[in-house]
Formats: sequence, C-alpha cells, structure tokens
Amino acid sequence: MFYRQIFLLSCLIVAVFIVLIGCAVKSVTEETGNDQGYIGLLQSAPTEAPDAQNHLASEAVNNNQNTSANNQSQPLLLTDFLPDREMTKVFQGGFENSGMVHVVDKVTDQKVQIKQIDFGGPIAKVYEVANEEIVLVYVLIFADLTNGADNLAGDFTSEPANRNETQLKGPIQVGTSWGGEKGEPISTITQVDVPVNTPAGFFRAIEVTIQWGGSPLIKYFGKGVGIIKASTHGYGYELVGLFYKTDDEKYLESGGIMAKYADYFDK
Repeated sequence: MFYRQIFLLSCLIVAVFIVLIGCAVKSVTEETGNDQGYIGLLQSAPTEAPDAQNHLASEAVNNNQNTSANNQSQPLLLTDFLPDREMTKVFQGGFENSGMVHVVDKVTDQKVQIKQIDFGGPIAKVYEVANEEIVLVYVLIFADLTNGADNLAGDFTSEPANRNETQLKGPIQVGTSWGGEKGEPISTITQVDVPVNTPAGFFRAIEVTIQWGGSPLIKYFGKGVGIIKASTHGYGYELVGLFYKTDDEKYLESGGIMAKYADYFDK
C-alpha cells in the first residue's frame, strides 16, 4: 500500500513536470514566432528601399544620358569659337618667341575687334561673322602710323573692309575645309571637341590644320575664347593668361601693355 502511494505520487509529479515543460515550450515558440515576425519586417523593408533607390538612380542616369545626348545633338556654332566678351589674352611664344598680348576690346553679335601687341609692332584686327564664315575683314598696322600708340585704343569695327580672309568656316565638323584658290593655304577642321590643356586653363576646342607648302600650321580654337594655341615647325604660341574686366585700355593708350604682362612671357 505504501509503495503504491509512492508510485502514484511519482506519476503525478512526472505529469505535472511534463505539463510545465509543454507550457514553457509553447511560450518560447510564441515568443520566437513574434521575434521572427519583427525581424521579417525589418528584413522586408530594405528590400523595397533599394528598389526605390535603384529606380531613382536609373532616372538620374537616364537624365544624364538625355542631357548628354541633347548637348551632343546641338550643333556647334561659328560664334562659339570667337571671344564672347571683352578680355585680355596673354600668349607665350609668337614673334621672336618674345610673347604676345591680344586685347579683345569690342564684341558685338557680328564683329570682334582684337588688338594684337608684340615686339614686332601693334596691329588692330576686326573679324566678322557672315555667310557661315568668320572672316578677317580689317587690319591696321600701327607701325605704319606716326601716332600709332595714340590710335591703338580706337574702335575700327565701322571702318571699310580691307581684307577678306576666312579664318573659320561652318559647319563645325571634321572635314570642313576652305581656301586653296589662287595660291591660298588650305584650311581643314581636323578635330572637334578636343581637350586642350594650357597654362591658362582647360578648354574644349576644335583643331584646324592649315596646309601651305612645308609643315602644316595647327590651330586650336576654344569655346568662348577663340584662338588658344598654334604650332608649326619652329614657331608657335600658347595661351598662358586669360583676364576679364581689365583696365588695359589705358595701357593701350600708353603703349605699356607688354611691360604689364612681361612676367608671363618667361613662364
């Protein structure tokens, strides 16, 4: 009888123990299930975020591609390769390799006036845009004048033409050429959108090759600036300084502009 009671008590204890274990397992399972659900939400959130980010990135790439395509589809204009405002351009090289200054002091829709000053003597040049060409239409050599220094600051854009020399011709694309008549040199656009790095800065330029007898003369025209570099066998010049809003008119009047920029010629 005693052993029977002990046996029944043991069975009861085991049963209670089993029930307690079952409840504990259920509780742990439910808690684990909730944690997994929360983690699942955390894991599912970023799977949507990259999709949204990728969509935005794709739009940005498409926009960049469209912008690039639009830029490429826009034709280059002749006026893109003339100075677009008044400026002073300082070159190393030139006449006797002694340096040169271009003072662009008149800019209109159709004409640009440039005063070229070097130790060979100052020259005024007027360029005109007409009939898909940039033409040198007027030249005044101040060495031929008794009061050349006084006249150097003048405006010659309204003077009658005394030249007719095509400097650049459209369309701006590789292969466009001009000249070759009556012994004239033949000029050809040989590259478009050329990266040109000068001491004055980096430019996107077009390359023009001028063939006349011996070695060709290669010229580079930068957007908004005009000529930035030229080279041939034994001769050349390169832009080393570019200045806007200067007071160079008074130096034109006094004839001291070469002295003002002398430090640039030896760089």
